[in-house]
Amino acid sequence: MSVTRRRVVVLYAAGVVVPVAALIAVLVHAGEASGGGKATPAPATSPTLQVNHTLAVIAVLIIVAHLGGVAAKLLRQPTVIGQATAGLLAGPSLLGHLVPPASGWLHSGGADQAVDLLAQLGVVLFVFLVARELAGSDHRVGPAAVVLGHTMVAIPLLAGVVTAVVVLPAMRPANVAAVPYGLFIGLAMSATALPVLAHILAERRQLTSPVGVLGTAGAAAGDAGIWCALAVALSLAGHGSLPATLLRLAGAVGFAAVLWWVVRPLLRRLLPPDRDSRYAGPALLIGTLLLCAVITEELGLHAVFGAFLFGLALPRRSVLVQRLSVSTDGITQWLLLPLFFTAIGSRARLDLINTWHAVAVCGIVLLVAVVSKVVAAGGAGLALGLSRRDSAMLAAMMNCRGLTELVLLTVGLKAGILDGRTFTVFVIMALVTTAATGPLLGVLGMPRTAAAPATSAPAGSSSAPSPRGAP
Repeated sequence: MSVTRRRVVVLYAAGVVVPVAALIAVLVHAGEASGGGKATPAPATSPTLQVNHTLAVIAVLIIVAHLGGVAAKLLRQPTVIGQATAGLLAGPSLLGHLVPPASGWLHSGGADQAVDLLAQLGVVLFVFLVARELAGSDHRVGPAAVVLGHTMVAIPLLAGVVTAVVVLPAMRPANVAAVPYGLFIGLAMSATALPVLAHILAERRQLTSPVGVLGTAGAAAGDAGIWCALAVALSLAGHGSLPATLLRLAGAVGFAAVLWWVVRPLLRRLLPPDRDSRYAGPALLIGTLLLCAVITEELGLHAVFGAFLFGLALPRRSVLVQRLSVSTDGITQWLLLPLFFTAIGSRARLDLINTWHAVAVCGIVLLVAVVSKVVAAGGAGLALGLSRRDSAMLAAMMNCRGLTELVLLTVGLKAGILDGRTFTVFVIMALVTTAATGPLLGVLGMPRTAAAPATSAPAGSSSAPSPRGAP
């Protein structure tokens, strides 16, 4: 698809620059209207860990999550839908009401603490695998994909900030300032799950079609921007003042610069494509990955940023790195992400959505999330010269939020930016929009094939598999 430079510049100005300028104005106004605050998550309790009981709980939760994934596949839905739904069913808001003894058994004996720790490790490894996918893409992310990716983030970001200021101000925690809260709500509206989207397109054998390539490349460009903006939101929430925020962000930028211009070239020399190691190499890489996660956590951001940056810095063609990605993908898919979905279920309070007002808020959030993506992605597709049908497909694809959205929400909840009710509302939105992606593409005429695709990775990715916990 050939796009003139003038059209790209005009579209970028209209679809990205103008919405970003508008959301800055809204955030400044919201910050002046509120008294500020600092997010301070509640202290965690540390019950005595009962090893046998905890192992039994983990076994049950993994089986339940994977059964949910199997049910989702039978219904032609991504695995993330089934596993997340199973986590919700096993949570205290449903199982706790229906079978209190079973719920008590699942959450006693220190099991919650162990599951939460493993779930956080799963999030770190999942983000590392997403970074490997982005770094391993053979398809050039050209101007059209950049414009699409940034537009489908900027417009929903603005819509989310306005929603936070107009619709959700009463749901903002008292100790959280309006600016990081509004920015985070905007980001929660903007996410697109690249791994889930790639799986859906691969299943339909549309991953290498023009609209499929543009959609996955645009999602990659948009996700990179979302992670950067999330760092700003977390820094504002955790440290309040602008000088402290800038200092933390400067530290993060410095760390990223060292990884990119010092560690990355060094790793290229130490890990050539033909060098392999059965033990020492993978152990050192895993240790470095976790150390990077610790550094960004200490910088006041989140451990996922260190994992993301390290994943981008690793050489893409190294056999050792590819083997590490495959091994990490296995333990993440089969053990850690099912526990993450269980942790989501234990935090999502469906019992709080029990009034007409709460239901109305949930409906408004869902409507804003869908419409803003349709306007942004569909409008960008038309402006880039796509047909109405392909533009509509692009809009449906960008509404696939999946596991990326759930990770963002968990980060916000852990940082104290979201309360339980807001977290639950956005979890519902994420599941509904993800479940609707495949059927909408079918309605729009994208063919479905029953044959298994050759790969579930984004088009042109390296031989390392995509994060399978997402499909």
